[in-house]
Amino acid sequence: MLRQCSVLVLFLTMSVLAGEAAAQQNYPNRPIRLIVPYPPGASNDYVARLVAPRLGEAFGQPVVVDNRPGAGSTIGTEIVARATADGHTLLLANPSLGLSQHIYPKLAYRPLQDFAYVGQYGIVPNVLVVRPDLPVKSVPELIAYARKNPGKLMYSSSGNGSSLHFAGELFRLMTNIDIGHVPYASVPVAMNDLFGGRVPMTFSNMSAIAPHINAGKVRALAVTSIKRSALM
Repeated sequence: MLRQCSVLVLFLTMSVLAGEAAAQQNYPNRPIRLIVPYPPGASNDYVARLVAPRLGEAFGQPVVVDNRPGAGSTIGTEIVARATADGHTLLLANPSLGLSQHIYPKLAYRPLQDFAYVGQYGIVPNVLVVRPDLPVKSVPELIAYARKNPGKLMYSSSGNGSSLHFAGELFRLMTNIDIGHVPYASVPVAMNDLFGGRVPMTFSNMSAIAPHINAGKVRALAVTSIKRSALM
């Protein structure tokens, strides 16, 4: 479910997870709850609201999107882990499902044992962006700037344990630069502080940041996928 890119960091892999009993013959026999462990406006939320009506048509039962953000996606994920394993509670997850165990040592669930994989809905690269007033126009220039200004650059993320957090940390380790991390509760909140000038750079989901790149609010330097993105 989690892939490491050769240049920067991680693919964002969207997966739906359910209990092992979902294969029962009369499934589904009531509305399905699709848990999104992020707030409205996040890329997972976009995907969920695109997928839910199609799933509802296929299942013949309503599929209700339920946003349960917080603690790097662990709150919503725990709700699914504690639900009855009958396939009527689904989780739309991203790499945080596997990453969180390295940030939160006392999780109330086991990422590999407590969920059953159902299917992949897409792969979304993260994008490294900086404020337009930062005097860099490429990744090498950013690295050089960070080395000349150790400890002065901060990057925002959607929270500890998120793929965006690990993207920044892996970038820091691979380049041996001194940059700090500022965790936020969600991608929209992190982007607001980026636009407001309180942080100079971030890794963000492509679906969330692309309109702002096109509008000139931020400058894109790289994507975290192995190949270039046609959208970028």
